[in-house]
Amino acid sequence: MTASVLPPSPAAFAKATWDDVAPYFDELKPRTTAVFADGLDNFFRVDAFPTVIVLDRTGKIAYRSDGFGDSAFTNDLSTAVRRALGDASSAATK
Repeated sequence: MTASVLPPSPAAFAKATWDDVAPYFDELKPRTTAVFADGLDNFFRVDAFPTVIVLDRTGKIAYRSDGFGDSAFTNDLSTAVRRALGDASSAATK
């Protein structure tokens, strides 16, 4: 499983090719990295847009949100990221 990466922080495109997204990049000139799913969408069973998955440092899914979130999304995501980083850093010190 590989990912094709285009220049500079992450926007993922499942089931898209460079020809599909090139006009977007030409017009908006985003300063983000584009990652083509290249099988990751199947591996993580992505079937909604957007899908947000937070992996902890061991590769386990620490948080997942499918589709547009509710009003608690930002807080839940922030908590999940802090927990995933905290769990990994505390595990590394044991």
